[in-house]
Amino acid sequence: MEYWKKILKSQRGRGKSGLTIPFIIGSQHFLKQKKYEYDIFQLIFEIVEKGTFEVTLTLCPDIHTLILEIKKPYKNVYYPKFNGNEQTNLSVAINLIDEFGDTIENIISKLVEKFQDKINNGEFSAKNSQDQREAIWGSFSEIEDYPFIIKSLNEL
Repeated sequence: MEYWKKILKSQRGRGKSGLTIPFIIGSQHFLKQKKYEYDIFQLIFEIVEKGTFEVTLTLCPDIHTLILEIKKPYKNVYYPKFNGNEQTNLSVAINLIDEFGDTIENIISKLVEKFQDKINNGEFSAKNSQDQREAIWGSFSEIEDYPFIIKSLNEL
C-alpha cells in the first residue's frame, strides 16, 4: 500500500480529519524503503490514478490551511477533470472551486504555489496560530509527529 494511503487511514483511525500536503510529503522521509520521492504533482497524480478510496481537498477549520482527507459522506464536493476526463478519486470541497478551478492540472499548480516553499524549507507540520486565522508552519515535532508517522507507516 502506498505510504500516503497508510498515513491518511491512520489519521482517520485516530478520529481526526486529514493531513496537510507538506505533512504527507514530509512523512515519506520515514519510509524504510523508498521507491522514489514524491512531490506534490506525484502525490496528486497517484491519488487520481491509483486511489482505492476517495480523497478530498478541503480547508481544515482547526489549523486554517488545506488538508487531504478520506472523504466524509456529508462533504459537499466537486470532481475536477484530469487530462479532460472525469475522475472520482480526488474531490474538492465545493467552497474551493473559485480558488482552484475545475481541473486537476490547475489544482496541482495552485498547491505547488501554496506549499512548495514550505516543503523545500522542511516545514511539514502546521499548528494553530494564537489569532486562529492562519497556520504556523515548522518542522515535525519529535514528541507528536514522529511517533504518529512511524506507527502509521509500520502498522497498516
